[in-house]
Amino acid sequence: MFLLIVSPVIDTNLSILQRLSSIFILYGTLINVYTHFVVKKLPAGCIRLLFILPILVTNVAAASVFNHQEIISRTAVLFIITWLLSFKVLAACLDRGPLMQAKGLAQFTALLLLPIFPKRVTPGGGQTQERPTQQGRLDEDAGSPYQLACRWALKVGMLGAVVVGLVVLKDLPRVARDLLQAFGMYGFVGILMDGPASIVTQFLGLRIIPTFDSPWMSTCLADFWGRRWNITTSSVLRVLVYDVITDEAYLCIEVSHSGPAQNFGCLPVLAGHFVKQPRVKDNKPSGLRRAIGTCATFMISGLAHEFILWMLQPDGIVRWKWFTFFSIQGPMMLAEAAILPWCQKRGIQLWPWPSRFLTISILELGACYLFFAPVYYDTDTAERVIDSFYDAYVSLLPHLSASFSPTMFGSLAQS
Repeated sequence: MFLLIVSPVIDTNLSILQRLSSIFILYGTLINVYTHFVVKKLPAGCIRLLFILPILVTNVAAASVFNHQEIISRTAVLFIITWLLSFKVLAACLDRGPLMQAKGLAQFTALLLLPIFPKRVTPGGGQTQERPTQQGRLDEDAGSPYQLACRWALKVGMLGAVVVGLVVLKDLPRVARDLLQAFGMYGFVGILMDGPASIVTQFLGLRIIPTFDSPWMSTCLADFWGRRWNITTSSVLRVLVYDVITDEAYLCIEVSHSGPAQNFGCLPVLAGHFVKQPRVKDNKPSGLRRAIGTCATFMISGLAHEFILWMLQPDGIVRWKWFTFFSIQGPMMLAEAAILPWCQKRGIQLWPWPSRFLTISILELGACYLFFAPVYYDTDTAERVIDSFYDAYVSLLPHLSASFSPTMFGSLAQS
């Protein structure tokens, strides 16, 4: 049923805008109605999971609406639909995540289809499934619609400057080029998130958590990944992977009331649907569970990133470098968590700026060979992305020039 919405526009001559509209309006409306009025009414757990399987399959097919040369649109759909939307729906199967905080169909639609994550509702102010002690950035506000719109405009300008720099400065040192590309990703993802966030906060009364928070100011890896870089995506991963493990929220189903509980690894089968069985004492998960949760979260993130990169490659080769890059972040953060207290006990403490330099250096050391190399040296992905953005900005220049022409200012002065 869902594929019928996507398939008609795959092999047609429709414009990119028309195909984007087909996905986000037609397909988005269908899965929104289906999820809100059908899936959400079902018991949490196995039954919901079975009913969302068509959504998950179609979300993967949605990116095929765009060919490999239309890489910006293809990337946006892979990120927003294939990854974030699918993970939000999966979290809803466990009564977790942003969809469970929606008040009414309008908010549910925005939280489902847009790359945003709501500020957590206080325990007395509404439903929330996250443990109070595991806050992350879920209790922080991204700001007013005006502030979000200003950030969006700044990131549009910054991305344009980065693209021009990468096109013009061909012989940049590798580290400088990597840092420019990192700022480019920061701008692109921020554009996808801050624009929709400014709209929904204005018209739907939703309060949104920050999308980024000056990632270059990170003083450690935990600060970078947990509080500053792509906070929306990390929050979705948190509620779907990390919190499930640290909460000991087992998913259960009962074969018969008198029969014994079946245990599949960490998932005991007890009730007619998946239920939360928190066994965390004093709201503090054990160090082992936190370690497993951290590593599992990064591995799932690595798989999602690797899948997106694979979908962007015409050759169809899986190189596993992005998966490796994200998978090693978990053990590195665990090592950091052990080293920093050890240093503090011995009076060894870095000043903030040296800590920031060290953090960015460690990230660049791994990203240089495992994150940027696959898109710059192993494939032409980075080149295609940069050229596409450059062409898009160049095509916008005449419109911007017309908008700010003397004729326009004269008409404004007369009005």
